[in-house]
Amino acid sequence: MDSCPWNGFEQATISFCEQRLCSWVVEPANTWSNIGFVLVGLFILWKEFRSQRPDLVMVGITAVIVGINSSLFHATGARWGEIVDVSAMYFISSLFIVLSVKRIWNLSSTTMISWYVTLASCTSAAMVLLGSNGIILFGLHITAAVLLEGYFYRISTHTAKFVNLAFMALCFGISFTAWKLDISKVICDPNNHVFGGHALWHFGNALCLWFYYRYQTQFNKGLT
Repeated sequence: MDSCPWNGFEQATISFCEQRLCSWVVEPANTWSNIGFVLVGLFILWKEFRSQRPDLVMVGITAVIVGINSSLFHATGARWGEIVDVSAMYFISSLFIVLSVKRIWNLSSTTMISWYVTLASCTSAAMVLLGSNGIILFGLHITAAVLLEGYFYRISTHTAKFVNLAFMALCFGISFTAWKLDISKVICDPNNHVFGGHALWHFGNALCLWFYYRYQTQFNKGLT
């Protein structure tokens, strides 16, 4: 009888450098490193507890969701874990899209939240129906988000500050490089279960969400 806890489940379509163990946590480094998302998210939610800023609260909630869902994937290595992990990535990209649209066309809070949930949910459903690992769909989301931010940059007044967005872009570039080197096994120690390239990707993206939160704080102090 197979004693590995998660081997009875369909395995994920994507794997990273860290070798999976026969354990309840198959990728320890890639699992624990999601603590960055959770800490960033909880700190944002603590700061915005009484702020009446649903856009900022959404950033905090999204960070926590990403941390939990990504942990489920890397702890199990199962296809269902992969689905909830990539779905959380869609919540990040949907957040970027919807908050850009909010700033450009002044959506109400109710509409903003509805669009956010609908976009993330529909894209997750498309990933499942297509049987893909979801990376291409995520790339399309990010492309749309970048184009919308570019448009907002063109139409924004001189009072808008983009330094935190620039820090976020730089951080994402470094993080994505680590992700690529890890998944392609260019820089890879499969027996390192403490910290690797994909763990760096997690911490880098948690920091990206912090910079995005700081960028978003300057807009719409009184959302309707």
